[in-house]
Amino acid sequence: MFPNARRKIANLKKNTKKIQTMVVSPSFQLKMFQNRFRECETPEEERRILITECTFIRDALRSHHFSNANQKLGCLLKLMYIANLGLVETPKGEIVIMEFMCGKSFENVRIACLAAMILLDEKNDILLLMTNALQNLLNHKKTEYKSMALNVLANIGSKEMCSELAFKVVNLMASTEMLIRNKASFCGYKIVRKVPELADMFFETFGSFAQNVENLSNGVIMSNINLIMELCKQDEAYRRHFKQMIPNFCRILKREANEPFLQVKLMKLLTLLEHDSPKADPELVKLLMSFTVYKTFSVACKSIAPVYEACRAVLELNSGEFDRKFVIEKLDKTVENVHESLEKRYTALSILTTAIKPEQRHIIMCLNSNEYKINSDLRNLAARNLAEPKQQRPSVDSFEMATTPTSPHEKDLAMLFGIGEVVSRANNVPMQPANPNDPEAVLIDLSDPDYSIPFLSK
Repeated sequence: MFPNARRKIANLKKNTKKIQTMVVSPSFQLKMFQNRFRECETPEEERRILITECTFIRDALRSHHFSNANQKLGCLLKLMYIANLGLVETPKGEIVIMEFMCGKSFENVRIACLAAMILLDEKNDILLLMTNALQNLLNHKKTEYKSMALNVLANIGSKEMCSELAFKVVNLMASTEMLIRNKASFCGYKIVRKVPELADMFFETFGSFAQNVENLSNGVIMSNINLIMELCKQDEAYRRHFKQMIPNFCRILKREANEPFLQVKLMKLLTLLEHDSPKADPELVKLLMSFTVYKTFSVACKSIAPVYEACRAVLELNSGEFDRKFVIEKLDKTVENVHESLEKRYTALSILTTAIKPEQRHIIMCLNSNEYKINSDLRNLAARNLAEPKQQRPSVDSFEMATTPTSPHEKDLAMLFGIGEVVSRANNVPMQPANPNDPEAVLIDLSDPDYSIPFLSK
């Protein structure tokens, strides 16, 4: 008797709580809204609560029925929470954001800047009114306000806003505070991407960069490298100027042994500066080759990422034949090693595509040759790439073994290098899998006009 009564009471409490959750009116408190949302049992119920909250917030913002500033703040917090969920379209709350951004309270200004980056974008008309507020924050004497203004400008700044505030950002790039200098450099990188006409203004800030680079923090160096790479992509004259600073960048690369992110970024910059040289700088190639081994006496790698980036840089530069052969053999061993992790094997395989791309035109030209010897060598090349490394190589006449890859390594080679189509075109027959019911088989129909060679497609 008593257990049944207790069960009925528990069910009654549960149903009562559910009914209260469904009919309770929205409030300005974020915590109460989160609790109601987490108690939903179905996606339809979640969507209904979100639509109800958005309607309540929209009506409150239009009618301005707020008894205090905390209610406005609660609406803004709920808007950011709903926007991060991404389930329904949320009101923007531009007026509330502007009101808090122009306020004196640091907490309100911080929340307003965060809400602006989450809820607004470059197409909002309110950004024209927000320009003056950001300018006041950039002129503030406290570092925190300048930092928040730079974040907003870098994320949602429109072309007009960037053009008006670019001079302020250039002045902050010479600040003695590393935090402001770091964010100002990154903001300058975003401004140059949006407004290429302002590249000259930021290029002038690198007059003493080579002399002071030893005294900068790693974050500031990375932000400046991003800006330098964007300037080099904008104009060839900028790239020729920064090419003279390659020895300085090499010294930083040798010095920063504990920063893999900075090492990778420096290698990308050096590759961009040196990629069109008839012969790469021997000192640069020697430094990159020292990274291809995990640890040397001159350079220590704390991560595997600089090793692969160094391999990529050596293959992209006009380095020596011995260096390229050494890197390709190292990557080939990584791909064939089944005991290596999938991430390492996939990265090595993607870098190997860089090595084959310069030769792909000549390989495809061999398909049009009428010489039997050339076609035979091409078929042998395709068969060797698709066969198991430890098994017997397939002969020229037995391509059935090569048409169906049996390992992830072979599948990646077939898809990335297009070896399967090379084989079938050399035989002048459509490529068919050994077992059509096998989902692991490579299904390629050469009669399909929409099909293209994988490594030739963009």
